[in-house]
Amino acid sequence: MLIEMSFKELITEKRFQGLTENSVRSYENLAGHFGKWLQSNEVYHTQDLTSQTVKSYLMYCKDNGNKPKTFNSKLKLIRAWVRWMLDEEIIDKGLCKNIKLVREDDSPKIV
Repeated sequence: MLIEMSFKELITEKRFQGLTENSVRSYENLAGHFGKWLQSNEVYHTQDLTSQTVKSYLMYCKDNGNKPKTFNSKLKLIRAWVRWMLDEEIIDKGLCKNIKLVREDDSPKIV
């Protein structure tokens, strides 16, 4: 299946599930940004995805200034997409098993 089609079906599914418009927009933004990155790296089909592809994208985001909270949000959305593809039997293996969230510094700043 084409990656672009899988994102469109996922977004349709999320709307059907009754997610808020804000949440759906997050998936749309991921589809746009991650989709363009995948196309620039000549990955067009879901069967061509690997955990290394996901890690490379996340490193690209980190290198381009994404803060830990943004990085973790993208990873959570990608995990949800991968889980959905597994449930729909579009892919046959998990891609995000060994990818950990980045630790966020939430300690209060003392002035």
